Amino acid sequence: MSVLVLAVGAMLRSTAASLTTAFLFLLVVPMLLGSGDESGPARKVSDSLPSSAGRYFMAGEGPYPQAVGLVILVAWTAAALCGGVVVLRRRDA
Repeated sequence: MSVLVLAVGAMLRSTAASLTTAFLFLLVVPMLLGSGDESGPARKVSDSLPSSAGRYFMAGEGPYPQAVGLVILVAWTAAALCGGVVVLRRRDA
């Protein structure tokens, strides 16, 4: 999670914006999406967010196995790092 937030900070280049975005994306959005129907599309989106995937990876229980939770978390982190690298290269080039 810390590498994911580092990548968000690299993309936004603002402490307040990075903390607000990380808080909303890791805590608020999964709670809002996951509070609905158990089998609805919003729940499926919530289950694929990094905070839910990390929780399922650490707890070992959820809609998918631990390995899938780890892969989802790594994919989100890699995508955020790629975005951070692209933004930093464009701004600081």
